[in-house]
Amino acid sequence: MGSGWSKTPREPPYTTLDNNSVQRMKEQKSPSTSIIPAFIGKDEMNLAEYPFSLLTHRIPPNRKTYSLTQHIIDSQGRTVKQTWSVLGSDKYGLPTPYDDDVILALLYCYKDQNFQGRKIHFTLYRLCHIMQKTLSKREYDRIRESLNRLTSTTIAATNCFYDNAAKSWVSETFHLFDRYKLYQEQKRQGSPLPLSFIELSEVFARSVAIANYIKDLDLKTYYSLELPISKRLFRYLDKNRYNKSRYEEAVMKMAQKLPLNYTYPSQVKQKLMRAHAELLEKHYLTQVLYRFTQQGEVKVIYEFVERETAGERKPQRDMPTARHLVLDFYNCLTGRPILSYVPTATELALAEEYLTTYGPERATALVRHALEAARGASFPIQKFGGTKHFLPQALAAWEKQTEQEAAREVERDARELEKYRRQTQEQLAQMLEALPSAVLEAFENKAKAQLSLQEYGFGSHFLVKLKRDELILHEHLGFSIWPQLMAQLSDRLEADLFVETIQPCQLEGIEGNTLIISAPDQKRKKQLVQHYLVLLEELARGQKKDYHIRILARGKSA
Repeated sequence: MGSGWSKTPREPPYTTLDNNSVQRMKEQKSPSTSIIPAFIGKDEMNLAEYPFSLLTHRIPPNRKTYSLTQHIIDSQGRTVKQTWSVLGSDKYGLPTPYDDDVILALLYCYKDQNFQGRKIHFTLYRLCHIMQKTLSKREYDRIRESLNRLTSTTIAATNCFYDNAAKSWVSETFHLFDRYKLYQEQKRQGSPLPLSFIELSEVFARSVAIANYIKDLDLKTYYSLELPISKRLFRYLDKNRYNKSRYEEAVMKMAQKLPLNYTYPSQVKQKLMRAHAELLEKHYLTQVLYRFTQQGEVKVIYEFVERETAGERKPQRDMPTARHLVLDFYNCLTGRPILSYVPTATELALAEEYLTTYGPERATALVRHALEAARGASFPIQKFGGTKHFLPQALAAWEKQTEQEAAREVERDARELEKYRRQTQEQLAQMLEALPSAVLEAFENKAKAQLSLQEYGFGSHFLVKLKRDELILHEHLGFSIWPQLMAQLSDRLEADLFVETIQPCQLEGIEGNTLIISAPDQKRKKQLVQHYLVLLEELARGQKKDYHIRILARGKSA
């Protein structure tokens, strides 16, 4: 359906990006370890080829439509003008990159149903897990908003589809989804929770379930990408690469498809730079080149990592773990070990699906919760496959357990922070008693000099005292280490990332060689621990004294 661009002989590139050059860019970012399980989803190929959302989460409220137009030469040698228009509703507006994440998560759920019927059954919990989002009321609200946009957005496609039977180009106006029904997810006694669902439109269902116009998509790679443009480029390239080791296209023509609204190739190249770096870092690309075509246009050439090493094939089957999950079910069912049982192929396939979707720990808990839910509903499960019927209750139970553990973690962090703050105040009080009055006066004068004129007036004495105590903490109790680390981190991280994630953190105390750092909430604590703790510890060990880092949260996540 998309247009192809003619290849030209090799010419000396004037811009090259490869894994060696991106290593220098990676050194400016904190190391991170992916915890996302490998799993293969599905992508609808029209949505991979043509953009559904704009590449920004902040769409002007007065912008309700966007279009792209291209001319292609079809198999009959005719020039065909194609127009793809997306029309948002007055209330919910145009789709955002978050909506693309939700679509792919829904298609993953649809794949679980073997693409049967037009209703995709899901839970908010499962969508969050597939998209690797933190479970929270805010995230659930975002999904609800996304479902409203998905069911209210219209696509008007002129000559974008070809009907082989009629031998004709087709124009259609349609929604992706017609309606949805969302049940409140809470623990219930008795009958199983009804599953929420979203209903595919007749056009979208025809493409996905009947025409099978879909392709595999490595969701592990997709959801691990940070930038919307990286995700969009990944889907576009993955659709167009087929079995090729390289793909090339005119820069400005490809920019339309992403879409990037720039006038000059240099602007597009600048915008793509970070996306290219991410895809190189994820070992999806090996090299990105820019060259001139014979017509004088700038084209971009992508060279791909082979499928066997790019992480795109289906993950190797973990039979021992899958077998253990099935046996664990029967052990819980009978109350005794059943080591001689040989799971069926169907049971192992279902166990593998649980493992790749939820991870070993969560999959084990879900299977056990499903068994308990069946007992509570007086609905006996005799076979491992019966766990599917009680997955909603198991997910709800896991969510409740996760929320309870999160609440306990909030309480633990609050107690620990209070302890360290009290220790810091005691150390400060001892230092204030030990310092001569002349030194204290010097600190007060220094504090006054650092305060702005606006800070004088009512309560100024209190502000001077706070500033004086801060100076003493820095100069006599080692707290100067934190601004030093902050300065080094600001050089390593992008400005908006630093301001959002690192700057709100505080040094609360120093116990031996451990720095006690507080994050504003549990979400940012998790981000710090998962993505920046290694970098923080590396920088802390590079000081005059080798420090370790402990991170606590000042409050719960929003």
